[in-house]
Amino acid sequence: MDGNPAKFTQKFSTSAYCKACKKKYTEATKRLKVLNGLESMKKTSLKVKAQTDTVQAAKRLIFLVSTPLAVICLLFLWGVSFYIGELAWLDQYAYPIMAYFFCFIFVLLWSKLISIKSFGYFTYCLTFIYFSIKIYTVLQGAIFDGTQIESNFLLWIPFIYILGFSLLDIRRALVGSLIFFILIASMGVIILVQSDSIGVNPHNFYLLIELYLASMFYVIILYMMSYIREYYINSQMMSDVNSKLAMTDSLTMMDNRRQLEIYIDEEIKRSDRHRLPLAIIMFDIDYFKHINDRYGHAIGDLVLVKTARLVRNSLRSTDRFGRWGGDEFVCVATNTDEDTANFLAERLRKELEQAHILNSSPITCSFGVTRFVSGDSTDDLIRRADLGLFRAKANGRNQVNTISPDATLPV
Repeated sequence: MDGNPAKFTQKFSTSAYCKACKKKYTEATKRLKVLNGLESMKKTSLKVKAQTDTVQAAKRLIFLVSTPLAVICLLFLWGVSFYIGELAWLDQYAYPIMAYFFCFIFVLLWSKLISIKSFGYFTYCLTFIYFSIKIYTVLQGAIFDGTQIESNFLLWIPFIYILGFSLLDIRRALVGSLIFFILIASMGVIILVQSDSIGVNPHNFYLLIELYLASMFYVIILYMMSYIREYYINSQMMSDVNSKLAMTDSLTMMDNRRQLEIYIDEEIKRSDRHRLPLAIIMFDIDYFKHINDRYGHAIGDLVLVKTARLVRNSLRSTDRFGRWGGDEFVCVATNTDEDTANFLAERLRKELEQAHILNSSPITCSFGVTRFVSGDSTDDLIRRADLGLFRAKANGRNQVNTISPDATLPV
């Protein structure tokens, strides 16, 4: 569609080009890489952040519900054990302290004074300390009293591993679990060594061996499950991001032709079903080939990026806009009749002309506009808009040309 008139040649003189070409080309290349990199990172990070926020919100809700239940359970166990006279000296003080601490961090989490991550750290550390001291007292009692190790408490040992992989990230949970395992293994070695002086208790020996084997099994299984879960979540998030990028133009970071075709199909069905107006605006940059030839493709790409962003910022949030191909762009104006679409196209044309996207000369664009009628397909709308664009360029460029639905299209 681009011609080669003398008017354009006068605007871009050879001498001016020779002086600034190399510098502008280098600057444009750097700016374009930064702009595209930042835009791509921004869209990817926003997508990931949205999904992460959903997960964090679900975690926060679970913590807010489970923490009061944990406090009630602790106080219930403390009261029942005290009533029947089987409350150990450690639990006599540990249960109320833990209940108070959980209430305190619950209030902080409810008031959003601490993060979910901090809540998880505090909860795990407190539980870790309690379980470590409890195991030590149980083993010490078995050593000096010559009795069997209390097996009822040992049944709760897996809870510390489960809690770690539930509250912490996979790496910290694994480290915490290994530290706890080494700790109880060291205590077990001590009790077995000291048992030689008072007689080895086979029950204690086999119970500790079973505890260590079970702990190793719990850690391995929980680590594998957490790794698979994390891998699945990351894969799902990256799949969503890649799907979005597949529908995005890599240069302008706007919708690409594939996404626009899908969206136009959807809007056609919606407009036909609800009898709503719909218009298509197609435009391209006048003499874009000459910009590439004289200033280089980096400058041309920068012109495309700036043009796309200017138009996107000038449209409504309900309108879809993207790059159709080359220097051609398409706007899908929803709930827009023909007159409003013409007004919109004319406003965009003036904004682009006055924007001075290329400092050495104004950039102009030619527009083709058409409206939807029942029975139209995506191909019909695009062909009519493209015909309007062709006539706008044939009539002198930098203008808007509207094609009515009953126009005869070239074969």
